[in-house]
Amino acid sequence: MNRIALSIPRFRNELFGFSIITIIIFHFFEDVVNSGTTTPFTGAAEFYLSVFYSMGVDIFLFLSGMGLFYSMSKPGGAIPFLKRRISRILPAYALIGGIGWFILDLVVGKKSFLVFLSDFTTVSFWTEGVVLVWYISFIMVMYLLFPLIYKMLTLKNRALSNALTVILILCVIGGSAALSFINYQVYDNLEIALWRIIIFVIGAWFGRTVFNGEKLTYEFYLLVSLSLVFIALTYVTSLNKDFLWGIFGLRLQSVFYPVLIIIIATGIISLFDGKAINKALRRLGEISLELYLSHVMVRAIFKAIGLPTYYARNYLLVIAISFAAAIGVHRLLCFVKAKRG
Repeated sequence: MNRIALSIPRFRNELFGFSIITIIIFHFFEDVVNSGTTTPFTGAAEFYLSVFYSMGVDIFLFLSGMGLFYSMSKPGGAIPFLKRRISRILPAYALIGGIGWFILDLVVGKKSFLVFLSDFTTVSFWTEGVVLVWYISFIMVMYLLFPLIYKMLTLKNRALSNALTVILILCVIGGSAALSFINYQVYDNLEIALWRIIIFVIGAWFGRTVFNGEKLTYEFYLLVSLSLVFIALTYVTSLNKDFLWGIFGLRLQSVFYPVLIIIIATGIISLFDGKAINKALRRLGEISLELYLSHVMVRAIFKAIGLPTYYARNYLLVIAISFAAAIGVHRLLCFVKAKRG
């Protein structure tokens, strides 16, 4: 297990490709279940949601946290780090999000320009809980906070560093739970991002371990053990949906579960090293940001114009358009970057 886990950075792009596939599957199955109609996919959708749910997003964030540790470790400090990260995400979002929100708010929704600005700048996520592109809000905040997280993870006193990391995770859990009691509306708006801080921090902590060539410690195996516990609890949830929701909440369930899934996926991917399937996953990983943004936008537009995305035919069209947009935007941004030198 140690060997497989330490090879995660090597297959990072392939894992990003795997995660975006699971996100696309999740969104389709979510639409099938939420439609309230019976389709040929209903049984598979209910099983997938009860066992995996939005696990792909958590894998995406684990890998993002790990990648940010590597990026922050480059010479230059916080300012060059922030410039590199922001220049990667904002141009893609400006193109895809700008067009997407223009269609959703101004063309289809006939809403005001102020609503468009609120959605495009993601202000509406913080004020109204508009979660369509919550990832942009989340990752921008993580970019700003990451120099502090990095400092915590790289303390010379490794025991103190690990202790502070655990305390941070416990604070997120306790703070999120407390917010749900103090102001449930605010919690409900933000919970999709709040709980994801944990898997992001775990990814960054793991990045420190592999970046420094360290052996995995007991903390990592504790995470794996917790993953097994949550797999068991997931099974119980599939039998009695109120059990896990009532005690831990859906987001807490997804905090540790993906760790084991990432290890299993890495083990399988490593078996096909150099094969066509890995090359395809790597290509998907390279455009995963653009594909994610295109996918959520196109899916939302289809719903807004009355094309149900729980129909397989419509959803395949969503996927086709999303891929075309993602590839086009990715190539355009690469071209502009190459021109600038």
